[in-house]
Amino acid sequence: MSSLDSITQALAALSITPSETVQHASATSPAAWKEALQSVPKTPKEFELLKVLVFKPKTAKSATPIPVVVIARDGIETSSSLLGKKLNLKELRLASEDLLSEFFSLEKDSRKFLILYAFVLLIQVCLVSPLALNAERFPRVTTVVDASLATIKVPLAVRASSSSETVFLSGPDILAYLRSLETAEVKVHEVDFVALKDELVDGVETLAKPVEKKGKKTEREDAKIEGAVQIAIGVKKEVDFAAWYTSVGICPCFR
Repeated sequence: MSSLDSITQALAALSITPSETVQHASATSPAAWKEALQSVPKTPKEFELLKVLVFKPKTAKSATPIPVVVIARDGIETSSSLLGKKLNLKELRLASEDLLSEFFSLEKDSRKFLILYAFVLLIQVCLVSPLALNAERFPRVTTVVDASLATIKVPLAVRASSSSETVFLSGPDILAYLRSLETAEVKVHEVDFVALKDELVDGVETLAKPVEKKGKKTEREDAKIEGAVQIAIGVKKEVDFAAWYTSVGICPCFR
C-alpha cells in the first residue's frame, strides 16, 4: 500500500473525503507548487495553499525539545515572536534538519534540500504536511492551527506524501483530522493570528503611563498660593519654608 493510500484510508476512517487528489510535477517552493497544481485539469479552480512551519523553542540542553508545528493558510502572517509570547515559549526558531528528520518522515529529496539552511523555511512550507501528524507523533509536538481554517470557503491544497502529490481538503476537515489525534493531555492550540497581531498593537497603544512620583517640584507647586500676586509672597511658609524665605528676601514689600 502506498503512503498516499494510507493517508486516504486514515481520512476515510473519519468520514473525510478529499474534494480532489492530484499528482503533479515535483515542486519544492510555494510558487512552483501552485503553478504545478494549476497545470493539472483536476485541480479546483479556486484554492489556497496550506503551509506548515516547524519551530524549536529554546530548551535546556538536558531537556527533550518539543517542536511547535504551525498549520495555517499560506497568506496568513504567523509571527514566531508573537506566538512564542502567547504560548509562553522562548525564542522560537525554525527547526533544523535533524529535528525534522526525527519528528517527520520527509522524502529523500527534501532532506537533501534541507542541508541548505537558507532554504529551510522554503522546504518546510512545501514538504511538511499536517497529515504527517499521527497518533504517535501528535503527543510529542505542540500543534498550532490558524483559526481562520474553520471558516475558509475554498479548498486547501495539502501535501500528501511527496512533493508531487496533493490532496484538497476543507478547513473544517483539516481541523477534524487534527482534533481526532487529541489526547487528555495534549490538545490542538487554535490561534487567530490576525487578532494576535492586533492585540499587540492595541497593547502598545493602551499601555498606562507610569504614575509620576510626587517629588520636590510637585510639593513646591502645592505650596503656591492660588491667585497670589507674583510681586508678593507666593508660597506658604508652613509648606515650603525655603521658597517662602527666598520670596521674603526678594519681595519689595519687605525691603
